[in-house]
Amino acid sequence: MEIKKILVPMGGSQYAYNALEYAIQLARHFHSSITGLYVQDFNYAEGFFLNIANFVEFTPEYEWKVKLEKYFKDKADGLLTTFDTRCGGQNVPHEFVTDRGDISELILKHSGDFDLVCMGKKGEHASLLGRFLGSSCARTLNIIEKPVLVVDGQEMQDIRKVLLILVEGQFDPMALDFSVSVCQALGAPLSCLILKRKKSTKNMTQKYARDYIESKGVEARYIKSSMESEEKILELIRSEQCNLITISSIMAEGYEHFIGKCVAGRILTETSIPVLNVK
Repeated sequence: MEIKKILVPMGGSQYAYNALEYAIQLARHFHSSITGLYVQDFNYAEGFFLNIANFVEFTPEYEWKVKLEKYFKDKADGLLTTFDTRCGGQNVPHEFVTDRGDISELILKHSGDFDLVCMGKKGEHASLLGRFLGSSCARTLNIIEKPVLVVDGQEMQDIRKVLLILVEGQFDPMALDFSVSVCQALGAPLSCLILKRKKSTKNMTQKYARDYIESKGVEARYIKSSMESEEKILELIRSEQCNLITISSIMAEGYEHFIGKCVAGRILTETSIPVLNVK
């Protein structure tokens, strides 16, 4: 799988800037271009501003719409400067676009021609969310059909080891292909964690994965774990000391009676490691 075009939603948070740094790292190895997207959410901003205005009793003549326009323009100009500096400094082809509307819906709209979306786990008001995902990130993951790399607020690290999580009996070739492509481009080894169902019959998930990985010449190790212990799975993930985790959307679909959905959610919310959610 090739990654030729990467979309990075930009909002000014440290999470978004870190997402850009990971996008640049991948773009340099895949010879990709990056598009920065700044969404001006006027509906949210107007509602918030009017609540404040009513509280402090601004006069009707107060030109809040003009000031709101200036705020968004200044914000876009600042983001563009930072975006140009960071991408240009690494000689990565890039462009920057702005749009108005709902953030998640516009990420979905603009993502159509892209191979990967890199976005921060939280927005500018992340401190209010604790360890939870930001609402825009969570909604984007629910509605988008593109691979999404979700990045935490910690400083970027070089991707030196990739962990792929598969579920027995729910083999996802796209997640496998994406992980292998990243390992090939970055020269990184791959760990493949295969989660076993409680009453699963013998299946070919590990064999398919091993055959494909070996055919691509990627160094890999294979680990199996029961899906009965969520904490054990999370501990295995931590012990692998990886710099990128790949999970499949299959983990969050169609089997609420398994804990896989909870594991996927906790991986996204609790780990500081970038998580690639592949659909």
